[in-house]
Amino acid sequence: MFERLFYKPRRYLTLQDEIGRIGIEMGGLILCAKRSMNGDVVSCHKQIWERCIAKEKTLLIYMADSSHFYRFEPWQIKEFVENERGGQPMVNFSIREGENLMKLKAQKVKEDIVVDKNSDEFTKELFRQ
Repeated sequence: MFERLFYKPRRYLTLQDEIGRIGIEMGGLILCAKRSMNGDVVSCHKQIWERCIAKEKTLLIYMADSSHFYRFEPWQIKEFVENERGGQPMVNFSIREGENLMKLKAQKVKEDIVVDKNSDEFTKELFRQ
């Protein structure tokens, strides 16, 4: 889905912990996926969090339950909590700290439709005189 919506990365690095794959590093971002969130709290593996901060990479989280991608800049997030889940260190933070890229894309499409419509109306008015 990521490739269809955004771009196909030429090179990427798979990030893993003792259990398996935890994310994919592609250029200036790290992508990870979650099934759902707890209220407005989302989490990522602490290794991903620290890598994003150390390299100033954008964190992109795919939420499977909504099929939305959210963009975060972890070094800018001040309120977060560390915990452990399934024996793995995690970092929890509010989903409101990020931007829903699907809404941004939908907004862009909506704006393009309005601009096209207004452009057509302007052209009609221009040539009517």
